[in-house]
Parts: sequence; C-alpha cells; structure tokens
Amino acid sequence: MLSECSCHVDEKGRELVHHGTSSFPIACYSDDLGSNDMPCHWHDELEAIVIIEGAGRVIAGAEEFILREGEGAFINAGVFHTLLREEGCQCRYHSLVFQPVLVGGSYDSIFWQQYLEPLLKNKTIHGVPLKPSVPWQADAIAAAQNAWQNCMEEKPGYPFLVRNALSEMVFWLCDHLGKDSTQPDQKKIRDSQRMKAMLSIIAKQYGEPLSLSRIAQEASISESECLRCFRRIIHTTPTQYLKEFRLQRAAEKLTSSADLISEIARQCGFQEMSYFSKAFREKFSVTPGDYRRQLRDEG
Repeated sequence: MLSECSCHVDEKGRELVHHGTSSFPIACYSDDLGSNDMPCHWHDELEAIVIIEGAGRVIAGAEEFILREGEGAFINAGVFHTLLREEGCQCRYHSLVFQPVLVGGSYDSIFWQQYLEPLLKNKTIHGVPLKPSVPWQADAIAAAQNAWQNCMEEKPGYPFLVRNALSEMVFWLCDHLGKDSTQPDQKKIRDSQRMKAMLSIIAKQYGEPLSLSRIAQEASISESECLRCFRRIIHTTPTQYLKEFRLQRAAEKLTSSADLISEIARQCGFQEMSYFSKAFREKFSVTPGDYRRQLRDEG
C-alpha cells in the first residue's frame, strides 16, 4: 500500500491529499529527497518519519532538528512541517500519515480521552526527534517501522497489525513526552504561529504579485522581522520560498492539466516566460515541456 509522495495544499497551507481511505485512514510513503522538495505544509493527521539512508533536517512548528540513518520523528496534527535534505547528503525516508481515530477509536473511549486528546491538544508538542540511543524512542521507531512494513506487505489481518504497532508508538510518546521533552519557549511558539500565517498567504496568493510587505502584513510584523523569521525557521528568504512554491505548483499543473505552458506560468505568478523557463530548468534540470512529456510517459 505504498502511496505516491506528493504535496498539494489549499489557501491555508493545509495539505489536500487524502491519506488512506475512510475505512482505513493511513498511508505509507517512501521517498528520496532531491530537487523536488515539498513545500512546508500541515494536515490533521499524525505523522511518523524514519530516515532509511542519509540525513535530513526536520522543521516542525517551533522545532528543528537533524535526523540521520535509523533515527525518526513524530509530527503532531496541525503543525506546519517539512523535511529537507542536508547539504551534501542524500536522504531516503519512510513515513506514515494517519488519522488519530485509527488508534483512538471513538471520542468517548479511554484511548482517545486518556492518550490521544491530551497529545493533540498539547500546543507545545510540534515535532519530536526519536533516537535509537534512548530506549523508549528506539521502541517507538521500531513500532513505526513495523507499522510501515505491515502496510506495505498487506498480509491477512494487516490492519490489526498496523493499528497495534501505531498504538504502541503513540503509547511511548504519551508516556514520555511530559517527562523527557524540552518544551519550546514562547518566542519559538510565536514564531511558529507567524510562519504558519505567512506560509498561508503564499499558498493562497502565489499566482498574484506578492510583495514582502504583504507577506509581513499577514503576520502583523515588519518587513525586517519577516526576513529574520524566514531565515531563522526555514533558512530561506520569503522571495526564494515564494519562487520555489510557484515552481512546485507549476510542475504539478504541467502534469495535471492540458493548459498551455505559458498559461501555467502566468497562473503560477511568472509574468515572463523566459524567466519561468530558466528558473524551472535550474530547479528540475529539464525544460517545462520536457518535464511534462517525461512525467506523462512514465504515467
């Protein structure tokens, strides 16, 4: 049950992809990070990530940390996040994205009330690094990998095995986060809220002229603080992030619509076709036309 790893977001930066089905709300992904990075996004599901090879940098709300081979992370629901390849390293990873109800069941169950609800409502838990050197975290990583493997193999009874493994992982998290985790300070929480607002306006208005002033206005901060916030949290500038976001959306449209390439460029905020073609080629190593043909041939 390996799903294609993609990221489509709405005007608030919320991911539009449906993970799994209504009867079994979970999806497993395997991906290599490269030039086709996903934009920062958020979703209502919980997520577990395990690095299979190389290293990656996780940004999750107010938290940021590097993961290496064999290490993992937990991402809470509603938290904007991304996984970036460390410079000079490849990064291959597995991830599981699942609805909390898969583990918690009905909202009046002991599982939901005693474990899932407190976890979901804890606004200080954004992203949690999981290291094999810490016994309970090693158990959580093993449980995530077990769930991923069972999802992949789909042997008889695999939904029970997946749910059991995820329940074990969630238990380890709930049992230790209050004891072991370092709570982010108020400044980091404030920065996280600001970033979510600014990324939302970019996701909503990326096809229109979008100035630094307008992006900063969305978070009620100055332009200079907007620049500092982007550099501090996602290590780029608003202008560069907007450009990358536009290119990613253009790539999606090239394979999902029959619109002319020039029209797609315009829809994604590129007023000059020559600049769009040059920027696209720099990011994807092919022209927009070749990208469309390659992806459609593969499909």
